[in-house]
Amino acid sequence: MKRTLSPAGTVVLCITAVIAAAHAFPARQAPSTNPNAQAEEFIDRARDAVSLNAIGPVEIQADIKLALAKGKTGFGTYKLDWAAADRFRREIHFPDFDEVSVASGGTLYRKRSTDFTPLGVFRLEELMSPSETIARFRRDEVSAAAAAGSPNAVPVPKPGNVGLNFNGFSTAKETCVSISASIYEELCTGPNGPPSKAFLRSTADDEIIEYDKYEKAGSGFVARERKYVEGGNVLEEVHVKRVISIANSPPSTFDPPTDAEKVDWCSDETPAQMLPFKGPLPVTAEDLADSEILDAFVNADGTPSRMRIISSGGPAADAGMRKLANLIRFTPATCGGKPVASERPIIIGDMDIDMGAAQITGQKNVPMASEKGYAHPNCIYCPQPQYSDEAFKERVQGSVIVTTIIGPDGRAHEVQILKGLGHGLDRAAVKAVLGWQFKPPLGPDGKPAAVRMMIEIDFHLY
Repeated sequence: MKRTLSPAGTVVLCITAVIAAAHAFPARQAPSTNPNAQAEEFIDRARDAVSLNAIGPVEIQADIKLALAKGKTGFGTYKLDWAAADRFRREIHFPDFDEVSVASGGTLYRKRSTDFTPLGVFRLEELMSPSETIARFRRDEVSAAAAAGSPNAVPVPKPGNVGLNFNGFSTAKETCVSISASIYEELCTGPNGPPSKAFLRSTADDEIIEYDKYEKAGSGFVARERKYVEGGNVLEEVHVKRVISIANSPPSTFDPPTDAEKVDWCSDETPAQMLPFKGPLPVTAEDLADSEILDAFVNADGTPSRMRIISSGGPAADAGMRKLANLIRFTPATCGGKPVASERPIIIGDMDIDMGAAQITGQKNVPMASEKGYAHPNCIYCPQPQYSDEAFKERVQGSVIVTTIIGPDGRAHEVQILKGLGHGLDRAAVKAVLGWQFKPPLGPDGKPAAVRMMIEIDFHLY
């Protein structure tokens, strides 16, 4: 069954990923009774509990186990000497990859054995930087509020109430806050108390980042055991074997490596974000049925350079990426509000192609259906989406809620997920809506017009 929602309808906001944080937090005042303030306090406390600022000047050494191609296993090491956010030395040694990075003020000196960053290193950065993951979550919160106040955003809820659902600080099993308008993230920990297991889970991609066996360090906490799991397979494991104070470490610790490249760098960088494609496109969604992951340098003007495939979706996907390469654009990273060059991984798949092909260019301030004289679109041909094999196997049920623009052509454009289920059902819902046909909505002047509306798609097994 599917049904559309009026602007005043109740929307259960999206819960598709869980960001890890330590369970215990520093002593604090009684929490605010305002849900948004509680949520913001919770995020800040979670970030602070696992931040290097709380731990203090520290040396961290870890052993790494990696899943390689063809079922092989590789081993590596990680070492971090951290004195401040802009003063540290990091060494990573993987099979076929070595990197030494030294930060000194606004400059990063880097020496590595390749001209690109392997996917395993990006995963390692997530495993070793839980506070940065939470900081990214906090940035998404701000973006969500900004999006809700923009002309093309769903007008409910208002910026003052956007996106953060607080489920309580002392629930029996976990404490969570969620964001509605960003990319389906939820920050959760267990109940307040001694640190124990916490995790990041993306049900859309079947990924889990797990942090376990926390111990006190300074006024913060360090997770001794960390795992990156995808599709039930452990791709990386980290065992932190050494955590010691380096308050009196020699200055030579932070000397740049010989022949290192000098990289502009910012300790408080806002990451680059890939912009949606704009159709028509030279490839179809079928060409990228299996996603590609690229390592890309994003210039300060938002154009990418030195792109390289670091996780292939197969020959067809590789060929599709070569056709798309010149169309990829970003909102550049910023440092202190100024655009800067940066390096980041990007994931491109069939949903990106579907969304790009369905873009309506030049549409601004799209009104809500059934408001200000704009009609509510009636569905002419709207078949129910198919269950994904994974969701059927796992017996996943529930609703996916999307917002979309119904154009004067009666077709859905620019579909965005507000509440997802993962396990392939979000993708199934988007693909279905993009294929639906509506009676073109009419504006106050009686002519076909574009309107924004929300649609709820139910997935139930009977």
